[in-house]
Amino acid sequence: MDSADPAPLRYLGNSIAITSATGPGSPDLEAILAMPADPLSRAVALHGLGKMTIHEGEFLKGLHLMEDSVRGVSSRPCLPQSRRLLEFRRRFRES
Repeated sequence: MDSADPAPLRYLGNSIAITSATGPGSPDLEAILAMPADPLSRAVALHGLGKMTIHEGEFLKGLHLMEDSVRGVSSRPCLPQSRRLLEFRRRFRES
């Protein structure tokens, strides 16, 4: 495995982030952000860190990480997710 390749870290960090609310996936995802990585890997890392941050109780910080993940990739492949995120944010601000 090439240590400069973000793809294995992306899959490992994301799978841990899905199965665990906090902790173990975070170093892998943060490593992606520290290296020169492709936009998809950066978006997955930001989304995973955002999810874990929200589960840790820091909703707005996690929301901003997720918004950054949407901005990092072309909006075409993630259009449904970005629409849901923006709608959720609008509802949160109204409440």
